[in-house]
Amino acid sequence: MDGKARDKVRRRRFLASSPQGPLLKKVYWLILVSLAVQATLVYLVTNRQLEAEYYRAHQTIASTLEGLVPWIIGASLIALLAALFGTLRFTLSLAGPTYRLRKHLRSVADGDLTEQIMLRRGDELHDLAREINRLVDRMEKQIARLQQTTGRLRDLSARFAEGKTLTGEEIESLNDAVARLEETLAAFRTSGESTE
Repeated sequence: MDGKARDKVRRRRFLASSPQGPLLKKVYWLILVSLAVQATLVYLVTNRQLEAEYYRAHQTIASTLEGLVPWIIGASLIALLAALFGTLRFTLSLAGPTYRLRKHLRSVADGDLTEQIMLRRGDELHDLAREINRLVDRMEKQIARLQQTTGRLRDLSARFAEGKTLTGEEIESLNDAVARLEETLAAFRTSGESTE
């Protein structure tokens, strides 16, 4: 047998046909039994000490708890007041802006597009108010465009009603006004329109 083969044989942890297995079992049982005896002795010795220490600890905990009860009640009351104040502040930061938004939307529904919603810093609905202001501005611009176009159509209609014929430039202006009117109206989608 050469040196490499001999090293491989020596590196095996368990030998197949040897008393190694039963010997290992006996050593493990001996270690296990000694640990059990040691744990039992530690338990018996410390149990008596623990009973006395437990009684003293119980008295200390009881006296400490008696001193802590007023602090616990005080802290609970402070936490309750803080929660009530925080809840009141939060609901106000929602209720105030909601009221102003509702009031503004009612005036928009009544046709008043002149005012902007102004919310205080920190109000919860600030982003929503900004978007509503943007919407109202856009609607105001579209309505101004419609008013301008209808004014031009009214002028051309009055000229036509007087029996005057329209010049090529006026007909072009009329077609342009109709196209602007259609373009402005196309920016809006109504519930009666198909969304296809």
